[in-house]
Amino acid sequence: MGNMHLKIEIIQIRDARFGAETLIKDGVLFINKQELIEHLADPLLEKIDVDIARPGESVRIVPVKDVLEPRIKASEDDGSFPGYLGKFDGCGDGVTKVLRGCAVVTAGRIMAFQEGLIDMSGIGTEYCYYSKLNNIVVIADPVEGVTPPKHEELLRLAGLKAAHYIAKAAKEVSSHETEDYELKPVSADLPKIAYVYCVMAQGLLHDNYLYGVDCKKIHPTLLHPNEIMDSALVSGNCVTASDKNTTYDHQNNPVIAELYSRHGVDLNFVGVILSPICPGLADKER
Repeated sequence: MGNMHLKIEIIQIRDARFGAETLIKDGVLFINKQELIEHLADPLLEKIDVDIARPGESVRIVPVKDVLEPRIKASEDDGSFPGYLGKFDGCGDGVTKVLRGCAVVTAGRIMAFQEGLIDMSGIGTEYCYYSKLNNIVVIADPVEGVTPPKHEELLRLAGLKAAHYIAKAAKEVSSHETEDYELKPVSADLPKIAYVYCVMAQGLLHDNYLYGVDCKKIHPTLLHPNEIMDSALVSGNCVTASDKNTTYDHQNNPVIAELYSRHGVDLNFVGVILSPICPGLADKER
C-alpha cells in the first residue's frame, strides 16, 4: 500500500433545477434533462426518466436502489468510479471535486418493493440523511425479456453515468472548502489499527464491486482508505435497506472518517482490509 494524498475540493449545492445547460451557478445545480437522458441511453432500456426531489417537498422516493455522490478527478474528464468510468491509476491520490448537498438516486422495481424509501418531508426525514440532499432521481425500465440481474447492472451503470455527467459541471467551479487525507508517519508508540470493512458478496443481487470487480471474486484485500473515499467501491445491492450500504455510504464512510481524525492522536491508522461477506452455508463451511 503506497503513500497517497487525497485532496477533496467541496462544492456546496443548495438547490437543483432543470435548465437549458448543465452547470453550477451560485450553489445551484442546473441540469439539462434531455441531454442527461440521452447520455444514459442503452438499447436494453425501454424508458429512462429523470426527476428532482428537494428537501421539504411532499415527495417519497421508492423503491430506492442506490444513492451516489457526484465526484470527479480534477485532472481528467473520465475520472469517476475507477473500473467503470475512470482510470485505476490515481484513485485515492490527487484532487477530487465533490458536489456536496446533492446525490444521484437510482430507483425502480427490480425484484420487489423491499429496498427502502426516502421521504423528502415529514417525520421520516429525521431518520434518513438522504432526505437532506437535493436528489436527482434516475428511473430506467428495461425492454421485455431482461432478467433482474441484468436490470440491476443496467441501473447501476445508469447511476454511475448520471453521477459522472453531473460531476463534470464542477470542473471549473471554485471549491467552498477542502479536506486533506494522508496517512502521515506517526509515533511508533501508538497502537496500529486496521479497519476490516465487511461488504456483502452474497450473489442473487446482494453484491458490491471493487474497481468494477464483483467482490465475490476477490479475497480480503488491503486498501488505502483514500481508495474507498475516491469511489473505488460501488454498491450493487438489491436488498432491504437495513442490510445494505449505498455507494454514497462507501464514499462517506464514517468509520474511515473517525479513524482518520484520530490518526496520530491516539492511534496509527494503517489501512483498510476489504473483506467480502459470503453468507451462504457452503461458503461459510469452506
